[in-house]
Amino acid sequence: MKSYGNDFVVIREYKRFICVIEGEFDNCPKKCLYLKDSLFDMCYKVLEDIYICNMGNNRLVYISLVIARLRIIDFMLKRCVDMGIISYKRFLFLGSKLNSVVRLCYGWLRSEKSKS
Repeated sequence: MKSYGNDFVVIREYKRFICVIEGEFDNCPKKCLYLKDSLFDMCYKVLEDIYICNMGNNRLVYISLVIARLRIIDFMLKRCVDMGIISYKRFLFLGSKLNSVVRLCYGWLRSEKSKS
């Protein structure tokens, strides 16, 4: 992947996604705090996995894990729409940001498979 400064494209785009998603949950009702906390925990686990994957040896496994966790985040965002935390329009916006990260990860996975 292309490297810009200290971060490469997947990390940079995912950090942007995290910054956007944090602003969406400022006024979260108390009954939905568990979902919000779980969502943020999962977001930071994915960021950690991307960094580990970038430095580690077992990249194919970690990239697949990152993609799986990104799909879980997508499901959690859908649950937020169902519970009325975010609107469907915001879900589509966040989903498109998340989908761009997923596409980058699939490209990274294809690149790693071609190397091995």
